[in-house]
Amino acid sequence: MEAPLDANVGGVEASGLALLGRDLFENAGELDPALPPQDLTARMLSGASTHETCHQWRHLMVGSDTMLHPWLDESLTNWAGTWVIEQRYGPAISQPWGMDLFAALADKHRPALAMTLAPGAYDDEGYGEMVYARGALLYQRLRGQLGDARFIAALRDWTDEHRFGWAEPQGWDAWFDRHAPPDLAAEIRTRWLKGEGLTPQALMEAAHGR
Repeated sequence: MEAPLDANVGGVEASGLALLGRDLFENAGELDPALPPQDLTARMLSGASTHETCHQWRHLMVGSDTMLHPWLDESLTNWAGTWVIEQRYGPAISQPWGMDLFAALADKHRPALAMTLAPGAYDDEGYGEMVYARGALLYQRLRGQLGDARFIAALRDWTDEHRFGWAEPQGWDAWFDRHAPPDLAAEIRTRWLKGEGLTPQALMEAAHGR
């Protein structure tokens, strides 16, 4: 649903409803849903649409405290929105303004700061670059190492376990350990969740599923 949102807010989720910024519609012009989004505004509209729709699963079907632990829903939702675009238009369209863009954003804000903090721990740019960009790359890294079939099965397990319930970081830890091999789990916790030793090469490798 179109709504007059702040210029820096592309969309907002609610139960059974996705609000999308009016500016996106006004600037995107005529869009053909059969064609991939080409210009920046069209891509932003597509990205906001998929992101807010994916929120119907997280944190609306799988609840969590968005003021204390925004990474529990925003990071996975940001990955999922890009995955939807990939399934619709292919990686040649989704990669440059999805995972490659996230790698560039996460590299801008690369101190050894955890992505698991409350929003107030970051400045405005750092919040987006860590929770949204680095967070999406965490899941892309996990996908690349597990393979699509095992990764999607793991996401279904997470949803089934917490469906119409409440997720906490401890529950995520238990889920993660069930699906990630120990060496990979240790790397992701140190490099991605904590931000220790995260390099531009690691960001780009994760973006490309390696």
